[in-house]
Amino acid sequence: MENNNWIEEDIKMQNIIDTLSSNKKHSEKELLALINEISKLFNFHINQLRYSFNDNKSLFYLRFKAYLLVIDSFTKLCLTFSTNKEKRALIDNILQILNESKSMLKLFVPLEENEIKILNNLIGQQLYYYTHINYIKVQNKEIDYLLEEYHLNLEKIIHGYELSFESDFGNKSKLKEIFKENEKMIFLNNASFLLLKMIYKFNYHMSEKKYNNNPNFIKIVNLFLEYSKLSKYKNIKTILEFEKVLIQEFENSARSLNNSDRIDVFDEKIKLLKVDTDEYKQLIDIIIDLKPQVI
Repeated sequence: MENNNWIEEDIKMQNIIDTLSSNKKHSEKELLALINEISKLFNFHINQLRYSFNDNKSLFYLRFKAYLLVIDSFTKLCLTFSTNKEKRALIDNILQILNESKSMLKLFVPLEENEIKILNNLIGQQLYYYTHINYIKVQNKEIDYLLEEYHLNLEKIIHGYELSFESDFGNKSKLKEIFKENEKMIFLNNASFLLLKMIYKFNYHMSEKKYNNNPNFIKIVNLFLEYSKLSKYKNIKTILEFEKVLIQEFENSARSLNNSDRIDVFDEKIKLLKVDTDEYKQLIDIIIDLKPQVI
């Protein structure tokens, strides 16, 4: 009977992924129902892990590996949504479910240090790999509220990177330095990209005067500069100065990642921006110009 439950849940999971991956248009009600099913799916996994931890440790370790694969499947699904206007609103919901699930597992099961580090790394990577994908609507929102929203997103990226770093990227103590440097570059690339999107979105919808001297904008500048590799730029006084630092940080990290045989980071970010070409046309042009030319 228990095996049948697992088979049923596997079928449900595949059906959810197939449905969300299809090109079919979904109503808001249908999408919310699918989110609810994803939540139930992860509750099932958490309950099974709790029971097997107490009753059968060998089975627990197998289920833990399966649970990690399910997390990976839904995380990758979120990435496919990033260039889909209809479905990208689901990203926050799905990532929140994954994060809550991992936190529940840590709360209810006395995991060993190795498993805790693996989960912490997954939570961390989820934040600094994907937070920049979020689309923030500007219309009909106060500037202070918007700046706080971007500040929160930047904090998420920073917290995620620090969580992964402190967990030794999933207890991988033998990782080469080049891997750790690549993760730092991913963090800086996504953080600078998030804030470049903020500046160009703001400039499209409002005057620079509306936020240039805003204390919440200055908070964002100072927080980013704490982690920037461009340490010589510490006395930024204008949006244009900050924009130049962000562009340089973005270019340096993107070139570094491209040289380490990752996918083309410039193209990856351009695809994200082209979903909203009007707002980001100037930024798209800048990144195209930054992109190394193939000879």
